[in-house]
Amino acid sequence: MPGTGCVVKATEGRNRSVGDLHSGTSETTCFGSHCLGSEIGTANVAGFYQPDSFTTDNCLGYQLKRAQSLLRALLETAFEKEELNFSQWTVLVQLRDRVASNSAELSRSLNYDTGSLTRLVDQLEERKLVIRRRSRSDRRVHDLALTQAGRAMVTALTPRVVEIHNRVLAGFSKTEAEHLLRTIQKLISGIETVNIEMDNDAPPRRLRA
Repeated sequence: MPGTGCVVKATEGRNRSVGDLHSGTSETTCFGSHCLGSEIGTANVAGFYQPDSFTTDNCLGYQLKRAQSLLRALLETAFEKEELNFSQWTVLVQLRDRVASNSAELSRSLNYDTGSLTRLVDQLEERKLVIRRRSRSDRRVHDLALTQAGRAMVTALTPRVVEIHNRVLAGFSKTEAEHLLRTIQKLISGIETVNIEMDNDAPPRRLRA
């Protein structure tokens, strides 16, 4: 029953899961007072996947993760004989392109834990490739900026990254590559939208007494 972390069977009505959009039945999973399934069933979902045909081979998340892991391994190998490793170069590029301006933003953007990111920034600062300075808007925050040497390092190593990406895309036409990028950007937008929706649907956290 709801509230016990159980699975509740339902027929026609609100509680229909994505996989049951065409079957007329659903399963709603409940945790505490919050049930998953009712929100999904009423959403405007195309229903690309079905439970009985969902596998590792056609799992979007797994295939994206596999592609990312394989590409990163290539890039890390390409940087083995360079002055910086690929992770260090990535931090510099994020700062150059203003994707992030401090350690907290870098940590979120690159999905690094705070400790690992801090060590990377420390290494780059020791090599005088980045500088820390207090934020004008929040004195508790240290903004990060590239030094002239850091900007030059990004420029010097970018051809290695470009070479690997071009080799990976060798089987794609320019039009196909551009379409792939637009599709990935559309996918990211969709993921961000669902993330916001799930945050809005989540029950409020209980305050400790």
